[in-house]
Amino acid sequence: MAADPRSIAHHRHGRALLARRRFAEAATELAAAIALSPNVTDVLADLADALLELRQVEQAQTCVARALALTPDHAASLVQLARLHLATQRVGEARSVLDAVLARTPDDPIALTYLGDARTEQGEIDAAAACFERATTIEPGFAKAHVYLGLARRAQGRVREAAACFERAIALHPDYASARANRAHALLLLGDYAEGWKEHEWRWQANKAPGAPTPGGMRLWDGSDFAGKTIVLYGEQGAGDTIQFVRYVASIAARMPQANVVLVCQMALRRLLAGIPGVRRLMTEAEAAAPFGIQGDVHWPLMSLPFVFGTTLSTIPAQMPYLRAEPALQEKWRARLPADGRLKVGLAWAGNPLHQDDRNRSLPLANLAPLLDCPGVRFIGLQTGPRAAEIAACGLAPAITDLSADLVDYAETAAAVSQLDLVISVDTSVAHLAGALARPTWTLLPFAPDWRWLLEREDCPWYPTMRLFRQSPSRQWAPVVARVREALAAAAQNDRA
Repeated sequence: MAADPRSIAHHRHGRALLARRRFAEAATELAAAIALSPNVTDVLADLADALLELRQVEQAQTCVARALALTPDHAASLVQLARLHLATQRVGEARSVLDAVLARTPDDPIALTYLGDARTEQGEIDAAAACFERATTIEPGFAKAHVYLGLARRAQGRVREAAACFERAIALHPDYASARANRAHALLLLGDYAEGWKEHEWRWQANKAPGAPTPGGMRLWDGSDFAGKTIVLYGEQGAGDTIQFVRYVASIAARMPQANVVLVCQMALRRLLAGIPGVRRLMTEAEAAAPFGIQGDVHWPLMSLPFVFGTTLSTIPAQMPYLRAEPALQEKWRARLPADGRLKVGLAWAGNPLHQDDRNRSLPLANLAPLLDCPGVRFIGLQTGPRAAEIAACGLAPAITDLSADLVDYAETAAAVSQLDLVISVDTSVAHLAGALARPTWTLLPFAPDWRWLLEREDCPWYPTMRLFRQSPSRQWAPVVARVREALAAAAQNDRA
């Protein structure tokens, strides 16, 4: 049966909207086409495409199932099936489907792009980059392939090339939020803060963060003088981000000493941030979410404050320490961790497993074993959560004092850290905390680090007491740990001298 002419018109309009990345409108048009002609495979595949871009996975799955029931070898529907597998972490199944599509149509740029995505998930960065590069050569107007190639180039350490890839995608679609947010990360990694912070504001549209809250009756602060008014500040991502950017409260207090600053933070940070200078009221996220919980005139996310203040590498607020442990808790931990002539070194080896790059930034505790026979050093486990169990699982309890049961929040961790001579940590909140407390901190970074750590340098302008130990292009931790072991032995020797 021929498709309804009205369905054909909706389909054409929907495809045009897909090409312009207007996915919600495209989904509406394509759904209208299907309502008029329910059994057109191409329309079902296109609607699945739009729904997947909107992250409506279950609805997309229904469309794909219907399309493949009609036409089992339909290439576009098979690509959408592979995307569904990727969305549900069935990477091997995705690769099998894409290999079959590409065996029939080896120059399909969309299939190549998602094959590259699958290879990225399996850690095959160079092979993934080859897929993306081929896709962009075949179809230079496929913006998503340029973004994926940019992500691969960044993972390869070719950050300037990554930025150029994102710029090509933006040239095709100026409002491509993911391209702009990723360009921001590349620029910040390169130290281009002037342009990087501006682009960083695209993260909301790109869904790189949960979404900019818009408390009732308040508007976004524009950096203007709000003396006598209430400014609501809030964290948007992890505790480490809140710790890093809460330093800007002092900048607001210096600019507008009469402003009323309300700070919303994660529950685990409440005790640590209580009494921070410049904050008139501290609330947890749960308290702020309650009816009538937040009242104020303007609001602003903490990670946008560098943009408001026009922060450059030379103007990062770095008055240290800007966080302090409670005196009573310090006394408690001084008694718990008395001096015994050895260097007291805290260890944290894993971050939040939900972090999108956790597989690269965290490492097994067993990888740190070469440190543990360093003479003159006492090791203290600062790791919390399930990964703290690795101390016992690896048989390292005699070598590492496990504090995990007592580190119930960041106030306790801060007090424990205040009694240590050094903290050695991967890129996680413990590193930020130790840096904010101005304690000597050695941070272990993957080859492709988060944007805040910049490139190549061993120091950190955000935390003057921090030293950075980076992976080489081999992406192996063993050489990093060997360098840390050498530096630690020297520090212990100097401490005994």
